[in-house]
Amino acid sequence: MQTSSVLIVVFSGIAAACSSSGSRQIAPDGGGADASVADADVPDSTSIDGGGELRGLCAHWYDARTDWFIRCGVPKRSDARANSLRDKSIDYCVVLAEAPGNQSKDGLEACAKKYEASKSSCSEEPCTTPPGSRAGDEPCRDDSQCKSLVCNREFGNTCGVCDKTVGEGQKCDQLSCDPGLTCDNANVCVAAVEGDIGEACGNSGCKWFLYCGKDKKCAEAPKGEGTACPGGFCYFGFNCGDDGRCHAFSYVGAGATCGATQECEGGECGNDGKCIGPAADGAACGGKNGPCEVGSSCAGGKCAKENPSACK
Repeated sequence: MQTSSVLIVVFSGIAAACSSSGSRQIAPDGGGADASVADADVPDSTSIDGGGELRGLCAHWYDARTDWFIRCGVPKRSDARANSLRDKSIDYCVVLAEAPGNQSKDGLEACAKKYEASKSSCSEEPCTTPPGSRAGDEPCRDDSQCKSLVCNREFGNTCGVCDKTVGEGQKCDQLSCDPGLTCDNANVCVAAVEGDIGEACGNSGCKWFLYCGKDKKCAEAPKGEGTACPGGFCYFGFNCGDDGRCHAFSYVGAGATCGATQECEGGECGNDGKCIGPAADGAACGGKNGPCEVGSSCAGGKCAKENPSACK
């Protein structure tokens, strides 16, 4: 599945809403928006509006989305990690919503209600990332600021520029297509089509949690302990192990053994098979120190808060 930079926050960057369709498992684990690298001179994030209206909207959105993932089978984290992740994700939601070009703010409440209304269907996230307003070559830090939903930023640079795209019917041998389009075999942008269960695989594959089988038809991602996982992915709550079969997983904390059946509830699984907790702001990051927390990135070897509004 293709993870977009969503609204604001947390699950990979977010921009008002969620993730796009695709077919790989995604859990709400809070990874910052394109927050892998930053410069040491990145200033602190824009001011969080305390208990203001925007923070309340972000909180409603975050809680509704998290509840949806849990209803669909993603395991719960420990209370301590869940509370910390919630606070940091809401803070970053506010920062991204205030960034130039981001179009998330007005859609937060409607998006939250879509998650709440989706009580039984887990085949696709109820919300999708709205394109930003910044055109190609305009400055950006996060994908959600761009009309293309792609911010091109080289390693170590504080800011990047929005990707240039072309519209339907235009040649895409040099540039990417607008969101919602795909480049066909003739290098022309056409409407992206994703197949549903039992349908032929579209030019953009299959919908969320579906995969394109050998018969070129879309099938539901496998679920259930020990079920074979073609393509390497499983349904919510399961991971595809080295044995090529789905296994239910639970979240474990820093220092615990991690793998297909035990995912780190924060940070990442180290080379020694043990969870490395996320690094706090001001702490050393990378390598044995682990990744930075949600809303922060590695700047000059230390974690620093993201600030998309600095890219003007």
